[in-house]
Amino acid sequence: MTGDKTDTAKSIAFSCKLITHEFILLEFKERCSLKDIYDKITEYLSQVNREPNKKYALIVSLDEINKIMSKPELTERVLFLHLFSFKFF
Repeated sequence: MTGDKTDTAKSIAFSCKLITHEFILLEFKERCSLKDIYDKITEYLSQVNREPNKKYALIVSLDEINKIMSKPELTERVLFLHLFSFKFF
């Protein structure tokens, strides 16, 4: 999670070796709607359930994390993703 754009977050995470190319990056488009966020979270939960042994990194911009935190049901779903050992950038 970063206050920067998601591209900046990815670049920093790769350069610091927090993530590598073996990670599957799960991202939200910047300036997406709450419905888009909900749909993406649902998609990501399904993906993680299908392939639980893969490495994942969730890329979230500050604007999107603020939207997620404004809705308890979205917050709960993202926290559930975290239980799958995500690294947040």
